[in-house]
Amino acid sequence: MTNHSSGATGILVVHRQHYFRHFLATITVVLDGAKVCRLRNGASVDLPVAAGTHRVHVLMPWVSSPDLAVDVPPAGVVRVDVRLTGSPLRMFYAWNRYFRLDGTASTTAGSVR
Repeated sequence: MTNHSSGATGILVVHRQHYFRHFLATITVVLDGAKVCRLRNGASVDLPVAAGTHRVHVLMPWVSSPDLAVDVPPAGVVRVDVRLTGSPLRMFYAWNRYFRLDGTASTTAGSVR
């Protein structure tokens, strides 16, 4: 994690899209290697984070997403949408790419890689 300035914070919003598939299962949000919360279908969470670069991914017991690097600016907001990818059969051959994370920054200083 890289900090922009000492003590500066921003918000990372993680939103799980509403899908019928896995509608009863919760997903775990992992931020910088630590499990920080669980999301139900269609839910969002606002995570206050230190300004700087963070790595985020989500997982369920048998599938996950790739890491997404997000640069949260001081007093900025970055939103990450969690989406399912394609066929449910992906859980058998692409279990670590079952979810797709799409990030958008609400300020010009934030970025998503």
